[in-house]
Amino acid sequence: LVPPSRLWRDLAARAGVSAGAEGGADAGAPFLCAHVADAACTFTAAMGALAMLELPFVPSAHDVHAVGAGAHLVTRSHAIAALVEMAAVDGGAPSARVLLGQSLVRDDDRWTWEGSERVEKEVSAAELISRAVYTCRLVVTNPTSRTQRVAVLHQIPAGSLPVSGAIATRTQSLELGPFESSTLEYSFYFPRAGSYTHHGATVTRAPGGGGAPDAPMLLAAAEPSELTVVDAPRTVDTASWAVVAQSGSLDDVCSFLAERNLERADLGQIAWRCRERAAFERITGALGARHVHHDGVWAYALLHHDAERAREWLAARCEHGVLGDLGAAFSCALVCIEPAADEAGGFEHLEYGPLVNARAHTLGQKRAILNDGLAAQWRRFCEVHAHRQPPLRARDALSACYYLFAMDRPDDAIAQLARVDAGDGPSPPPPVSTAAPEAYMRAYAAVVSGDLAS
Repeated sequence: LVPPSRLWRDLAARAGVSAGAEGGADAGAPFLCAHVADAACTFTAAMGALAMLELPFVPSAHDVHAVGAGAHLVTRSHAIAALVEMAAVDGGAPSARVLLGQSLVRDDDRWTWEGSERVEKEVSAAELISRAVYTCRLVVTNPTSRTQRVAVLHQIPAGSLPVSGAIATRTQSLELGPFESSTLEYSFYFPRAGSYTHHGATVTRAPGGGGAPDAPMLLAAAEPSELTVVDAPRTVDTASWAVVAQSGSLDDVCSFLAERNLERADLGQIAWRCRERAAFERITGALGARHVHHDGVWAYALLHHDAERAREWLAARCEHGVLGDLGAAFSCALVCIEPAADEAGGFEHLEYGPLVNARAHTLGQKRAILNDGLAAQWRRFCEVHAHRQPPLRARDALSACYYLFAMDRPDDAIAQLARVDAGDGPSPPPPVSTAAPEAYMRAYAAVVSGDLAS
């Protein structure tokens, strides 16, 4: 929780409990230690350091005056000042004890595919796009069998601005175990076109870091490069979906949709193109030919008053439950929910058994369905058709006839059978022919009514 550090050594020396401590702080002097940053390793150590340091909770107003490239500071209360500076490192050519790799990738087009393998897509320094976010990726590798403690200095290119929490110039400390690699990243963008210099990262080893000599040593350095930034790409990479979606022509987009693996493409990136009707029709046509649906693209059917695509859009949203509860059945010009044909089990016709009911006569003054399974199925059937617009369709009357026969209500069943007519009702014909079930019901009704001649 609290590893040993120079901060706790100085605190022990001040209290007079450290063996071999030379001298000690005056009893009335506050405890201020320049090694306070050593306690930033864990939360417990940081809280303990803040509790032990005798800094004021509310600092006084310090006097700060600029002096050339530096500043003159006069403190008005107890304070700890930290100084960070860049210094030249002697040593000539970099050592081979550390390997450094540096590459640039574009954030919105970072990956490409080589067969079935996804790899990073490095960009060329000869053409970067203004107002696009780029990430510089640094890979520091220790190829030796001993641990090395190094410092990596990196900075964003001249003329760029940091994003995603990056710092313009930063030094990061790393501890690399034997044969270990570490990755650092920082992001930036160029607000305008032009030519800019990007100074490469450097890796140094501080005195005492992994058996180093007293003076800092340069371990690795990336070569500086000249970056050319343009407002628009000179050529369109037709293999990159991010580039095609934002900068390609409509022909490029439709060609990509027809030929490429769409599972790797974010189709939402072309939704903005669908504001134009011609683009909307070509894009939805290309996607429909490959049986691919995207909610954001199809939603533009409402803008263009495209009834066919609007039906497809609403049907897809119904499948995902986005439209909410529309009842057991629902039908309008754009949406039609038919649970009787719902493969998800919205409503299924079930066979009824036993074929002979245990009680043929009414029990009590109110008719009741004694079979719980049949009662639940009948209530579900009535609920479905209560949500449909009248009149009752022919196939629905045939279904009602089946359940009424099963409940020993032949008169009501025969009355429903009389309503079965191929031209009855406004709905289109069912996908499965009802000729065989209808013939079976008519034969059963004839037997029940004693019409043996039929």
